[in-house]
Amino acid sequence: MSARTPVPWLLLLLGCADGEDKSSDGRSASGEGTSPALAFPDGVVIDPKLDGASLRIVDTGCGGALTRTLSGTGGQARTLATEVWDGTGDDGVAFDPGPVTLVAGCDGAEVAPLEVVLHVVRLGVDTVDFVDGATGAAVPLAFHKRSVVHPEVVPVEGPEYRAAPAEALSPLDDDAGMPRAAVPPWADAMVAPWGTGEPEDRALNAPAAYVAGADVRVDVRGAATAIGRSGVPVDAVDASAPALRVVVDVATAPWRPGGVTTLDLAAVDATLGRETRALTWRWEAEEGDTWTPIPGSFTTSHTLWRTAGPAALRDGTALDFAPPVTWVGVLAETEDALTGVAPEPAAVLDALRDHVHDSDWILYDPSDTSYSSFEGPYIYWEYAWSDLTGWLDRDEGIRLYCHSVSCLLSTLAGHVGVDAPQQVLGVGFTTHLVRSAGATTWQAWGFNSHSVVSPDGGATLWDASIAMDGDGDPGHEPVTELAPKGLSFEEYTTLLSADSVEIVNSGGCYFQ
Repeated sequence: MSARTPVPWLLLLLGCADGEDKSSDGRSASGEGTSPALAFPDGVVIDPKLDGASLRIVDTGCGGALTRTLSGTGGQARTLATEVWDGTGDDGVAFDPGPVTLVAGCDGAEVAPLEVVLHVVRLGVDTVDFVDGATGAAVPLAFHKRSVVHPEVVPVEGPEYRAAPAEALSPLDDDAGMPRAAVPPWADAMVAPWGTGEPEDRALNAPAAYVAGADVRVDVRGAATAIGRSGVPVDAVDASAPALRVVVDVATAPWRPGGVTTLDLAAVDATLGRETRALTWRWEAEEGDTWTPIPGSFTTSHTLWRTAGPAALRDGTALDFAPPVTWVGVLAETEDALTGVAPEPAAVLDALRDHVHDSDWILYDPSDTSYSSFEGPYIYWEYAWSDLTGWLDRDEGIRLYCHSVSCLLSTLAGHVGVDAPQQVLGVGFTTHLVRSAGATTWQAWGFNSHSVVSPDGGATLWDASIAMDGDGDPGHEPVTELAPKGLSFEEYTTLLSADSVEIVNSGGCYFQ
């Protein structure tokens, strides 16, 4: 916000009676204060429909006997009984945008009245688009459904915030002239706010995402039209109004109704999670050489997700799988696990491994291939994929085998910006004592293959399917549970089996 302290707007006009001398302060020689003089501590510009809008018209010359009459376009008028004007007429209806003539006089004094021009404007946002910041990056988002029964990847493109449908007469007012309320943030993480329609069809407030710690930048289109008293659109700011600028968060920029203004806002938090960013929109008018705050404000709230980086996902569009765009549903699914986590691959994978392994919706079952599949020969497939939509809906039950679990872990990590492809281990070995996801007992398994994830080509491994015995004697009771998170390949395979185990296949999983 501007650091300037606004100087009260002072207008002084001296009335003259025939042949009577006046002193330089506007008072008559006899000392009586009978000449109209006004001060405008709040400036001379008002939006009657902003929260907290009012102008004070202060008598500095009549000694408390000032008369104030205002007239605007379309025959609107107001006679003030106090020094405060809220921008409405005698009928209680807000003045239309445009110049307003104030005629002030001293009650009973035979001096010329004072005429001053005030300005009524309408201020507000049409659209708000969260874009790349100066030192960070916006993360593209998508919803994975158009409706509960219509799975489809729907990218969030264009402005996340739209005050009204594009076909509306005004983004500021409804057709009856009532000011529109701020659009609340969209709460459903699965279904796009515009459903089976298009974003332009409705008012909306979709989430945005940034890499943790990144600066936030928005492109804001100023609302250009309001609804006048006659029920037809009018210019929100007429040509006679002073120059305007917007002040929000830590940014100030010229305000152009109908045009786009770019604002650099405060950075998001430096850890993963979600925040609600409240933006209080205020405006200032240039009055002389001073920028004077226009009374009142308007507040919008926006959901901002924070990730470890841009999506690290395999582009499956050529094979009819999903594009490499972060799903809002995944961010919501992993929010509890990732809130407050540093945007570092190891920290993210630790949190996600525990989230998957400890889920009430996972019971390891080596015979159940739900939530994943592959193309090509088993183990040596050309590619594998995760049924991520099915997993988010939990529509195939809770039993998963290791390849489904590893594909899921890899895909969740990719959505929050960590590249950790699946690593397939084999072929044919007997494990030491392990506890599988969803189980309470420890046992040895005969595996044909197994799979884990790695952010560094297999040098370090994360496994969400099992917990291991880390007491130095992994083949016998008792056991000391060890979560396989960031173990070196040698350490992991030593704890896994006495047999030879190698990586026999690797790659990112597609998802659908």
